[in-house]
Amino acid sequence: MKALPKFVVLPKWGGGRNEPPPHQWWHAPSKSYNRREYGPTDTIVIHATAGSSSSGAMSVTNAGTASWHWLIPDENEEGHGQYAHRCVADDKKAWHVLRKVYFPRIYQGIALRNPGHTDINSRAYGIEIVNAQTGRDPFSDWQLRITAQIVNYHRSLHPDIGMYLVTHAYLDPGRKLDPGEQFAWERFLQYIREGEAPMPDVDEWAAADVAAVKAEGIMTGYADGTFRGREPVSRQELAVVIARLLTRMAENAPVA
Repeated sequence: MKALPKFVVLPKWGGGRNEPPPHQWWHAPSKSYNRREYGPTDTIVIHATAGSSSSGAMSVTNAGTASWHWLIPDENEEGHGQYAHRCVADDKKAWHVLRKVYFPRIYQGIALRNPGHTDINSRAYGIEIVNAQTGRDPFSDWQLRITAQIVNYHRSLHPDIGMYLVTHAYLDPGRKLDPGEQFAWERFLQYIREGEAPMPDVDEWAAADVAAVKAEGIMTGYADGTFRGREPVSRQELAVVIARLLTRMAENAPVA
């Protein structure tokens, strides 16, 4: 199983507040989470369990060693295709990233908020997807879709900021691979884009492509939440776009 290190700066949410997707509460014990120590809550971390059952994952929370906000059932489980499990309340800090791991300082030339902090859990929502991580347990389309719905639900709670979407492998590359190479990242991003509100200053014929470059952090729009799709691009703005594109190409280049 190969690692899947991914980081995306999502555009600001342009619609109203979303309702959370279908879910049932499976409460983590209070000994496995605590209060957030700083903010804003601007990061969503995608994990996979490396186990084949939700109950096996929850045994870890019952031991008080780890937790997450959401748990997504696997194909052979009762909730699959129907609902996700909510395990820790949104305003609490779940323990899903090792505390000593540092948050990145910069991504594709973009200075990130609160760079260099440890305790990423204070700023993050954790989504744990049940998957054996053996290379023989593909993620289901429903798992991708409901995870995308959860991402957009949390974006709608924080519409004034572009949230960070990141895999566990990106944050902790020395130890973690999840969600692993079988997680269909591009299809997942497409489901996120499909759930976004239409952008009022972008023509319909260009909307999908604009959403794609925004999701990849190549063209992110302006601080006021607009994209200004019909306005000309300055040489300076073009240089920023090209620099981000070159960085992305270098990140995706095969290792010699």
